[in-house]
Amino acid sequence: MKTLLAVLLPLAATSPLLAQAPYLARPTSSYSIDDIGTMSPDPAHAVKPTGINNRGHVHGSNELKGYMGTPKVHSYFWDGVVQHHIYPLAPTLALPGDLNDKDQVVGYSTAGSVALHGYLWEGGGLTDIYVGLLDFSHATDISRDGWVVGTNSMMVDGEWLSQFRAYLREPGGQWVDLGTLGGVKAFGANLNERLDTVGTTSDVSGATRGFFKPFGAPMQDLGSLTGGWVVPLEVNDTGLVVGFDCDPGTGANRPVTWQGGVLTGLGTLGGANGKAGGVNSFGDVVGWSEDMSGTQRACLWREGGTPVDLGALIPSGTGWELTGAAEINDLGEICGTGVLWGNTRTYRLTPRGRVPRVSGVQPAMADRDAAVFGLGFQPGATIILVYGYAPGPSALPGCASATVDIASPIVIGTTVADSDGRIEYGLTLPSAVAGQTLRIAAVDMAGCSSSEVIVQTFN
Repeated sequence: MKTLLAVLLPLAATSPLLAQAPYLARPTSSYSIDDIGTMSPDPAHAVKPTGINNRGHVHGSNELKGYMGTPKVHSYFWDGVVQHHIYPLAPTLALPGDLNDKDQVVGYSTAGSVALHGYLWEGGGLTDIYVGLLDFSHATDISRDGWVVGTNSMMVDGEWLSQFRAYLREPGGQWVDLGTLGGVKAFGANLNERLDTVGTTSDVSGATRGFFKPFGAPMQDLGSLTGGWVVPLEVNDTGLVVGFDCDPGTGANRPVTWQGGVLTGLGTLGGANGKAGGVNSFGDVVGWSEDMSGTQRACLWREGGTPVDLGALIPSGTGWELTGAAEINDLGEICGTGVLWGNTRTYRLTPRGRVPRVSGVQPAMADRDAAVFGLGFQPGATIILVYGYAPGPSALPGCASATVDIASPIVIGTTVADSDGRIEYGLTLPSAVAGQTLRIAAVDMAGCSSSEVIVQTFN
């Protein structure tokens, strides 16, 4: 593990503190598309995703042939080439949750005749991580450091029957009940690297409410724009929540975002329904929307703006109809569900650009295990990571005709692009960078070119 302490401390004391949110200007006009395949010999069995990490790896579910020919569901992990089968703890089901940037995967599985337990899958090994005293727990998301959010079943004071409750589990196995908004039920859906959590709960009247719970602070009601309730599906590291608002009057679901107490409706492609399912660190939102004809389309709201039909941004003649987008990573790669030649399949979209992309430091937090990810470099090329505090063209070392838009860039470190042109560079930021805004880029020495420049403010 590398540290930037030596190079960042001298500048941190003199650099201005900017209250700027992470910003990324990366317009994308088109994407390449990958079919991740299937574990079933029956093409009619559906393959669906739940998440994509910054390595471009995907987790989700795959239907398989079950008892008497009826479909059963198992989970998978796709490493960019091979779809790995995640078997259940005990027959017959293994359902997906999500994955982190270290390729640790969580979900839940049958663990006996009447038991459902959360699982942790890593490198082919499966661990039972059930939470609580009763034989029921779901694991729905995992942080880079191994914290897990999910739902279990437990006895609650004043209730005769066990109740579903949201929990947060530490890497060592200790866990806490996340509480409710006055009711007895709660379901944990997602967490960010700050360990803020989102999900749904009941209030004192028993009504369903969406919640955002900052780590170590009280649960907050997400409200509603329709008089109903919000179902949150993901939260990023800035506390931006995405999900959908359930309208009890019309039955419609509307895509929404929530941040700092403000609930905002996202536009649709002209139809009545939509859901926002994923958001990256830079505020790009993905999900689905109906168009004016009522057809469901995979959708992108860049930085929460106007919706874009993702199906219009892939090459023609691929055979794909993109019906939904599940998640987007910090490189702009998207996983989702579509119909390919009549069968439900999972896709990965990769942005097609003129320059390589980098994720910035993820998570953008001091004193944390973190990494910079990138794609679009020449395979096998030496890549130099640089940072600075201000814009301004600077010559690339050994490349007199090329520049990077960082004044007086300082080298973070050097790595080598893999056979797919991807990079991953691990590092730890010192506490002195908290509150600082940095410009970060990667220089491809083989091509004498710079990636886009990422501007990030660190916590």
